[in-house]
Amino acid sequence: MNVLKEEFLLPATLTGIVFNDLNHNGQYDAGEPGIAGVNLVLFSNAGGTCMTVQSDINGNYSFTITAAGTYTVYEPVADPGASCPPVTFTQPAGFTMSNGPRKLTQIVTAAQVTNNVTITGHNFSHDTILNPLNCTTTMIQFAGRPSVWFNIDIVTGEETVQGTVSPPLDINAIGFNPLDSYIYGYDQLNNHLVRVDSDGNVMVLFPLPPGMPSDAYNTGTFDQNGFLYVFVNNETTFYVIDLRPNSATFLKLVNPATGFLETTSGITMNRVLNVSDWVYRAADNNLYAITPTGTVERIAPATGHIDNIATTPLNTGPFGALAIDSTGTIYAISNSDGTIYRYTISGNTATAVRFSSTVTTSFNDATMCVHAAVQLDFGDAPDLGSGNGPGNYSTLLANNGPRHGLVNPLFLGTQVTAETDALQNASATGDDIPLGIQDDGLTLPCPRFLRPQPATSLT
Repeated sequence: MNVLKEEFLLPATLTGIVFNDLNHNGQYDAGEPGIAGVNLVLFSNAGGTCMTVQSDINGNYSFTITAAGTYTVYEPVADPGASCPPVTFTQPAGFTMSNGPRKLTQIVTAAQVTNNVTITGHNFSHDTILNPLNCTTTMIQFAGRPSVWFNIDIVTGEETVQGTVSPPLDINAIGFNPLDSYIYGYDQLNNHLVRVDSDGNVMVLFPLPPGMPSDAYNTGTFDQNGFLYVFVNNETTFYVIDLRPNSATFLKLVNPATGFLETTSGITMNRVLNVSDWVYRAADNNLYAITPTGTVERIAPATGHIDNIATTPLNTGPFGALAIDSTGTIYAISNSDGTIYRYTISGNTATAVRFSSTVTTSFNDATMCVHAAVQLDFGDAPDLGSGNGPGNYSTLLANNGPRHGLVNPLFLGTQVTAETDALQNASATGDDIPLGIQDDGLTLPCPRFLRPQPATSLT
């Protein structure tokens, strides 16, 4: 009787390693050094109790489990104190980010407890890379297989090739994370989520969140709070991934309808959606996309309901690369000819206008920093009718009027003001009127400036 009781009490062991992910693949590989002194917490889902241990000098840790049940290992790094489960997560000293989740759940069976089974592989990865992107109005486009990084000046359409991502992968569904200023996307070659730094170096996030199937994700964007929305064209389900640095549910699926609580399923839309990219508009907390025939679609993140937005005019796509700036203005590249269109949303209507033209690509996706605003200064010469000649200087954007982006404080005149279109009028003072200022380069006759004479002292 005593022998049976002792055998029953033999514990199962749950083990893992906290490690330096030297090759940035999110998985532990032989030879990668462990990280010592990291706090790990075992939470019993049934009992609501916590047990804390620290990783040893080699980064290893273990918990003994004497009862069957569901357990979650949290990696808060710092001492969690009385919080059970932990709520505050940090990085080990000298590390900048995680390439994997911060919590792992394991079902332990009675047989595993009885047979003293060691359950391995609950590993936690960390990285030392610190190379975020700058927040600018540049549209970043990944295109082709493998992905080539294009930096696009939205105002002029001029493109600069930064190069192929390293290692060369087929990355789509990209977004600019406003919380850490890295690009995230989906590698269709290996079915991994990835993070990309400002030099195009790729870090793999492993594994995929539970409940997210491998698929050809080609549509992606971030909201303002660090949640990535990914989707496959012509399907009915999208997935929302928590990519907030140091979040307890980092690299897990979450549900907008429940306040972004963890889930293992996606959001089902009310119909098939035929779009190749989308953006999140903070002004109304909705997703926006453009169909190949030019109709703007609005998608509610919490319900998946899709509405057609009355769009004028209808431009030809498909639109594989969209970006949105801090004003809520959408910029979309037509894959058919490289034209960049500007879309302005107002209630249930969308107005499109040709903005510029850039390189024509395919298997493409785009993003930009949502905290940056594309600002333009137009001329104010009269543009009162069609054609050219007196009074018709083709100043308006619809006539491809001359304009420049406001990117630095250098200007002539009192100041430079930003406009969405040319404020032309017959006297060429249209852009002076709204703010009551003069922003032309020169006013004639020029005012006379008196140069003070230096004081002279004789002794």
